[in-house]
Amino acid sequence: MYLLRSLRAIYKDSRITTRETSFTRTHFILTPMQVTRPKQNRFQMSYRKQEANAFLEMEQSLMEDLCIPTRCELHRTAIKNMYQQRQQLMLNLL
Repeated sequence: MYLLRSLRAIYKDSRITTRETSFTRTHFILTPMQVTRPKQNRFQMSYRKQEANAFLEMEQSLMEDLCIPTRCELHRTAIKNMYQQRQQLMLNLL
């Protein structure tokens, strides 16, 4: 299946010296239909320079204490725990 895509280009007329005239011309091309990509599972996070050392030390300490092998797993665990705490707090407020 093919998808009709339009490309727009702006051309300037170089023959006119008193003023430049521009116009838009639309071209159509046939390209294979793109299937929507699945949502990417990657996420990149950066720490500020001032806080990087403190967070790295905290991460290493927690990984050793909780026997979590990777930083990724540590962040997943932390997010799950925070989410559960907030859900429990919301239930207690009702």
